[in-house]
Amino acid sequence: MNEEYAKYRALWSAVLLTAVNDTRLRDVQYKKKSESPSEYRKWAKAWIRCDWDEPCTFNWVCDMLEVSPEALRQYALEHKPLRCDNLT
Repeated sequence: MNEEYAKYRALWSAVLLTAVNDTRLRDVQYKKKSESPSEYRKWAKAWIRCDWDEPCTFNWVCDMLEVSPEALRQYALEHKPLRCDNLT
């Protein structure tokens, strides 16, 4: 794997991890009043539920990272939210 491809994988891994984590946030106050965990959760779930294969979609990212989109989708959408009190 070349260095440039490794950087793209790292970037898209972070995007995927952030989306999965956002699906699991409970409604607690962020330090910044304008940020809402429920909004992050809503958008993350919508992105994960989307079944398209175009660039930058959930399926495309999973395929690029050689991760099963079906398994990760099930994990992200079926688990109960976690409590997260101190996000900065």
